[in-house]
Amino acid sequence: MLVGLYIIVDDDFDRPLYGDPSPEDLEPDLWEAGIEAIQEALDDEGPAQGCKLVAGHHVAWKMHAKMGLSFVAAVTESVSASDVKSYLKQVHKAYFDEVDDARNPDRDGVEDVIIDVVAPWEDD
Repeated sequence: MLVGLYIIVDDDFDRPLYGDPSPEDLEPDLWEAGIEAIQEALDDEGPAQGCKLVAGHHVAWKMHAKMGLSFVAAVTESVSASDVKSYLKQVHKAYFDEVDDARNPDRDGVEDVIIDVVAPWEDD
């Protein structure tokens, strides 16, 4: 199931626009894997989206380069890589459909957008 979800502007990893749980409360290996994937994408050294297995979890990311926003999710290994990537795609779409100022949103309102996205593994 979902272990963590984050929305990050540029490379401001210390202060995500949205983070549940806070980065300090996520297993360090998972947070570092997400940061590394985004940093590589920002430096054009890695893909803008993907998923990798880390410490028994899938860590997926999706970067929207034009806006400088990145979406990162960590889920348990029981969730398929395709499901977590699909979930991030849904979060990405909902965010851009609902948020007026994507780079500087009302931080309290972001949770209202995210909470309405139903993860594929919860459909069952």
